[in-house]
Amino acid sequence: MPTKNIFSVDAGTVAQGIVLRGDTPYTATIFVDTPENLLGFRNAATFACNNEGGQRVDYYEIGYFMECLYEGDITAFELLFTPDEFITHQCHESQILRDASQDLISNELVDRLYWAGDGMVHEITSTPMRYGFRRVDDKDYEGIGYDPVKAYECLSYLHKSKAVREDRTIRLSDLKVKYLQSVLDGQLTLPTVLKAIGELKDELNRTRENSDLPSNPPKNFLQDLVLDIRGLKNPV
Repeated sequence: MPTKNIFSVDAGTVAQGIVLRGDTPYTATIFVDTPENLLGFRNAATFACNNEGGQRVDYYEIGYFMECLYEGDITAFELLFTPDEFITHQCHESQILRDASQDLISNELVDRLYWAGDGMVHEITSTPMRYGFRRVDDKDYEGIGYDPVKAYECLSYLHKSKAVREDRTIRLSDLKVKYLQSVLDGQLTLPTVLKAIGELKDELNRTRENSDLPSNPPKNFLQDLVLDIRGLKNPV
């Protein structure tokens, strides 16, 4: 179990302002382990277990979490940019991390979000399946002619890619969240959904060359940040 919990949040679509039928909220915790438990710069990849109330908790040791941020991991950035009202525990170390959040934005994250959305386009009109806890009802699919969950996920990734590039945040505006909820609820026609996806992809492709973001977050900055959070950084 974690040695020192520095940051815990309520995660899932609820933290993004989205109501997804059947979604199960979970908790994510970032912790700092003791040096004797580390192998290199971290101890292990993320692991999960249930708390006393039966809710799933995902644990990230700070070294591994930093690797995820460097590689543009979408989930890691979603956790880092969690709205204040969904943060259940934080401390000085987590504030250091959150204060540095915009300095960790890079084209790696922009591209990961873009390709995640682009990879779902063909699934929007595929036969609906049961996606774990996210079940698409056949009658809903037949009524609108597409899978609203996949349409929502596709557009969500693409809009987040745009937000990261333009505003250096993975969080979307309330207006955009309301729009995505309407997509998830199947309120848009298939041609409207496909048009929106195409226009957004075209815009992202046009602006890619003009991006002033770095390819990856600065590695030395991340390493210094980990040492600072671990309390190992030498005083100046």
